[in-house]
Amino acid sequence: QVSDVIVGMQHHSHLKDNPFGVKLSNLLKHSHYNIFITRFVGSIDRMKRLVVMMPEKAEYEHGFFLFMQRCHTLCRQMQCNAVIYAHPDTLQHVRQLMHCFDIKITIELNELHNWQNVPMLIDSLSPQDMITFVLSRKNTVSYAPVLDEIPLMIESHFPDRMVSFFYPEQTVFVENITTY
Repeated sequence: QVSDVIVGMQHHSHLKDNPFGVKLSNLLKHSHYNIFITRFVGSIDRMKRLVVMMPEKAEYEHGFFLFMQRCHTLCRQMQCNAVIYAHPDTLQHVRQLMHCFDIKITIELNELHNWQNVPMLIDSLSPQDMITFVLSRKNTVSYAPVLDEIPLMIESHFPDRMVSFFYPEQTVFVENITTY
């Protein structure tokens, strides 16, 4: 009956290849729920904006709608604005969802074509921005190998940033196989 799993991320300078550690990596690998891995530096009260970065085709992930609801609720409760960076096609889906919600926050939409530019983009953000990455598990519709590098890049270059990694829920298929 779980919809979301929210876990904290500790700073692990000794984890060169796996910034989440064994336990969180196993959780990602063996569960299908929406998973938020978060790191707050200081108090969440200092958050001024929620900056969300989405990969291409994120809108086709099963947990996308629920994620957008969570972002809207967080911004409304924290009384902050949202900035979304995504592929133009994904932004079109975000616009459609915005019409479904009774939006009471300001949302800025920006195109993100190249994930190699993300470090420069993060460098230009305020330390009071909460950065949320929509990532995906392997073999899912929005998965790209470059996404695997994002948590390690954040851990090594931006250890003092408020950050969240969201892995959308995956539909679990159970096959009924009849053998004779």
